[in-house]
Amino acid sequence: MELKSRGLECKDRERNSIARSNFLAAEPVSAPLRLLVHAGDRLIVEEHSQVVDARLEAVALQAASAGLELNVRLKIGGKVVRATLLDRGRATLLAENEARP
Repeated sequence: MELKSRGLECKDRERNSIARSNFLAAEPVSAPLRLLVHAGDRLIVEEHSQVVDARLEAVALQAASAGLELNVRLKIGGKVVRATLLDRGRATLLAENEARP
């Protein structure tokens, strides 16, 4: 009886080590994105081109992290445009912006 129980223990250890190695070999889970802007936050939206350098006040319509696109509503005119978030409170207009009411 003692030999059988030792055999079972060895098999259990092998299973546990295999499960552990499979867990360690799995792809790492990416960390959640750190949101820098939430819906309702005020932003300065910049546009820099050969024709104009502009800074416009806007309100974020959705949450976003740095480098992600988001919809913002311009304070002047109230139009919704797409922008790329640069940092907390700063974004830049996308090149092919379609203004929407």
